[in-house]
Amino acid sequence: MAGAARRLPVLLAVLVAPLLFGCSWASLTVQIDDFTASEVLGISVHRLDEATGTFVHHADIEFLGTTEKDGVEFLEFRFHDFELDRTVNLQTELVDLGDDRVQLRLVFSRLTPGVFKVSAYNAYGDSGLSEGSVRI
Repeated sequence: MAGAARRLPVLLAVLVAPLLFGCSWASLTVQIDDFTASEVLGISVHRLDEATGTFVHHADIEFLGTTEKDGVEFLEFRFHDFELDRTVNLQTELVDLGDDRVQLRLVFSRLTPGVFKVSAYNAYGDSGLSEGSVRI
């Protein structure tokens, strides 16, 4: 697999979070297959540019590591929003679905509603955009 991006299937579903700090925060629930085997480093969030009809890189969610509290595993991550030029560290529960699949609820910010897709990345490259998209 040297130099080639591994396909990292990403499914997404959406929950909307309340307004915070003058912008809208949204959360994506993503399922990542082959999480450990593919050495997933993070998720990229892409927003539809309605003028061009293409998806542009909106934010990165970089995975920093895991911690455990009261028997629950948490994933720490750094969110960097390119639109707002803001970086914040957060954490979320890491739900083990078995067979090297995990589910994460990841928070990201946006100034206005839009259509979003995600992709996962590792040291070898990017998975490509998720098949599904969501308007939030």
